[in-house]
Amino acid sequence: MDIRRFDVGEVLGSGNFGTVYKGEAKGLFYPDSVTKVAMKTIHDSRNQNDVDAFLAEIKILSNLDLHCNLVNMIGSHTSNIKETGEIWLFLEYCEAGDLKGFVYKNREIFRKSFENPSSDNNLESRLLVIWAYHIAKGMEYLASKRIMHGDLAARNILIDRGHIGLRTGAYYTKLIAKVADFGLSKEIGNKNYYRKMERNYVPWKWMAFEFLEDNVFRMKSDVWSYGVVIWEIFSLGKQPYGSQGCFREVFEKLENGYRLECPDAVSYTHLTLP
Repeated sequence: MDIRRFDVGEVLGSGNFGTVYKGEAKGLFYPDSVTKVAMKTIHDSRNQNDVDAFLAEIKILSNLDLHCNLVNMIGSHTSNIKETGEIWLFLEYCEAGDLKGFVYKNREIFRKSFENPSSDNNLESRLLVIWAYHIAKGMEYLASKRIMHGDLAARNILIDRGHIGLRTGAYYTKLIAKVADFGLSKEIGNKNYYRKMERNYVPWKWMAFEFLEDNVFRMKSDVWSYGVVIWEIFSLGKQPYGSQGCFREVFEKLENGYRLECPDAVSYTHLTLP
């Protein structure tokens, strides 16, 4: 896509390999239209490993259909990377931010909704269940395409505000959870597993036990990560395993049957289902 149609704005987030900016796209859907987008790029385009990984992410996204529970790709700019070093991935912009930050920021509101499920507040315990369902639907679609996400975590789920029309002609806002960040994703295809040779920067607290044990990902490895995400949601944004920061300590406990305990904030007798 023509980079001249995009204006780069403020930084939305930054990681080990790249940065995501808020941006605007001009004339994306019709002449003179202005659309908010997220613009992702890498820190060092001279690092061929980073470039290859970024291009692999673009390829995976370009082969996916639009899905309401994924952060969909709008386009990319890679044609001038050798001349200018510019490489961009353009994505849907989700104004409510990431799920982990959202539930943590609003944790007192959600906590009160556990105690009083009849509250009129839009942020209620039922919404947490709905988000869990949204994430499952997004992951179900990826599995149907034989794509392993590899980095499923609450920080990589974005919340978008969808406007739903009513018969009266009015509108209400629906908060939708969307799976994002495909930097570690792999297309498994007809293979049974994928073996990762390096562990650098791997978010091990979310990784399936089989990966922690022998570096192997399988198609169902994301299910373990999904379980950790559910724990994050209902703990209202807490860190998995708390202060247990040592990989070896946690791994040995998991090996002996330890699992994350039910979050203190949750009481199944008070949780309102959709």
